[in-house]
Amino acid sequence: MLLASCLYVLNPGIWTAAIIITIIHHKIVLKEEKFLKDILPTEWNVYSTKVRRYL
Repeated sequence: MLLASCLYVLNPGIWTAAIIITIIHHKIVLKEEKFLKDILPTEWNVYSTKVRRYL
């Protein structure tokens, strides 16, 4: 959806916001993964081998 908005509008402000949002989202995902690995180490290892981080 975000990519479609960027391609439709072609506004540098939208592109900048998209990049910032993507970076923030990635950092949140990494922190969540670390939290889950610390709390549920064996379950997390099984889960992370079966599921990719992003599509």
